[in-house]
Parts: sequence; structure tokens; C-alpha cells
Amino acid sequence: MNNDEVLSLIKKLGEEDSYYLRKHARERMNERNITTSDIKDILTNPKRVLRTDTENEDGITSYKIEGGVHNHRLALKFDEDQAIIIITVMDKR
Repeated sequence: MNNDEVLSLIKKLGEEDSYYLRKHARERMNERNITTSDIKDILTNPKRVLRTDTENEDGITSYKIEGGVHNHRLALKFDEDQAIIIITVMDKR
């Protein structure tokens, strides 16, 4: 997938609430005061793919994206059912 296709898929799945957060992402949300509303905003308003990692141990490509009104960042991947797995949540830095 190219970056535009990735962003389109993220937006589509975000609008369908087809995503879940790993424990690590939930912990980072608490540390960084990022809400579930912020997560929804990032997913439904993705702005750009910052990095694509294809050399993951599990063989699944992951993406670091930026989006939402506050330009927060997420690391995510897609599962076999085309749901978003949110790996971690980052402040804009």
C-alpha cells in the first residue's frame, strides 16, 4: 500500500470504530493525557504517514502516523481482519 492508501484505510476503519489499543498504548495514553476522543480524532483525520516499518519480528508492516486536531502520533498496524491495532501513542515532538 502507498501512503495515500494507508491513510484512506485508517480513516475508513476509524470511522467504523474498527480498532483496538494494546496495553502499552493505553499506558501511554494515561501518561500523556491523550483521551479516547483524541484517538478517534487521529484515526478519522489522519494527516500523514511519518514512517513505514517493514522489518518487524512478526512480519507485519507497521506505520507511524500523525493526525487529528492536535497532531498527535500513533504507531499502528493492521490485523488479518483489517482492524487497526494501536501499538503506542505519542505526543507531537
